Amino acid sequence: MRNGRGGSSSDVTTEALASGLGVVAYNYAAAAELIDDDVNGILASIDDPDSFINRAVELASDRTRLTRIRAAAALSVSHLHWATVGEAFATMLRTTIRCNDRKQRAK
Repeated sequence: MRNGRGGSSSDVTTEALASGLGVVAYNYAAAAELIDDDVNGILASIDDPDSFINRAVELASDRTRLTRIRAAAALSVSHLHWATVGEAFATMLRTTIRCNDRKQRAK
């Protein structure tokens, strides 16, 4: 469970999912992008703190649901391995350099 609302906490959310935990988070920032509600984690309304508590209690009380969500959690972020992320970043940098070179030649 992560009920912090100050920032995206993408690393915390990603690591919790990768660890196969039953993640409960606000439907905000990184969690909103990484979690498919009731598939690989649980999302609660950011405007309703009680929903966070209620959804966490519901998940903790349902072993079958928790087991299903935990199994899906790690798979859902397996593509975010550092090598993959690093290569995507390097590709973005190469593309930016090529675009900049074209602009410079066009001047």
